Amino acid sequence: MRTAVLIPVFNLKNEPHHPGYVTCLKTWESWCKQNDVAYVPLTGRQENIVDALYNRWIDLNKYINLDEYDYVTMVDFDTIVRWDCPNFMEQFYEENIEVTMVPDQGGPNIGKWHYNQWLGYDPNLYSYAFNYFNAGFISAKTEVFKLLSKEMPKFKEYYLSHKGKQFHPINIGIDNGIAMDALDQTAVNLILNKHYKVSVSPTILNYMVSHYIPDLNNDLSYINDALIIHYGSGNIVGTQAINVFWDAFKSYYTL
Repeated sequence: MRTAVLIPVFNLKNEPHHPGYVTCLKTWESWCKQNDVAYVPLTGRQENIVDALYNRWIDLNKYINLDEYDYVTMVDFDTIVRWDCPNFMEQFYEENIEVTMVPDQGGPNIGKWHYNQWLGYDPNLYSYAFNYFNAGFISAKTEVFKLLSKEMPKFKEYYLSHKGKQFHPINIGIDNGIAMDALDQTAVNLILNKHYKVSVSPTILNYMVSHYIPDLNNDLSYINDALIIHYGSGNIVGTQAINVFWDAFKSYYTL
């Protein structure tokens, strides 16, 4: 079976990289090498965060020939994979899982908050959009990624026409009084929930650590609860926590 891990690491025109991203990429590069998985960083220049997140889908064929692979995973660049994480794609493929994600851990009403922002696009979205997943971990058969690439342009167009002109990932644009603040994540959810039965993966595969551990700098106990740790791209505390993790466990990785 041929597998790949995709990680968007675009350079943005007016925004620096997340300071901890190099460390995160090291863990994924090491894990891919250990598990005979293709390591595919999505690189290049993007004008802003909106272009970066939507174009990672729209221009996906610029970075990978999906026909060469059986199963692919895309993760956010602010994630760390534990050195001893098993090759989850082998299990998903053997179980014939088309696509799997981890539910967003931002609270019980997070799905309604984000879906309500898109009711203007599809007033009937609640007929199929029952779960709301975090897009920091998407593992799927390659046809799923082809569909995301095909469908995403119209979602980007709607997003751009229903937001303000300030490109920033928090509180941008107003749609009926609600800030459209999830960029491409809600679009991913709408596309996948409409066309597939998205399998629910356990939190351990996309552990949004800041929701659980208040003092990341002095607490590494979460390492026992997570195989893939999601720190948060705009979080300085998260950056410091990444450094603490790396100092403690870097000897387990091989590059």
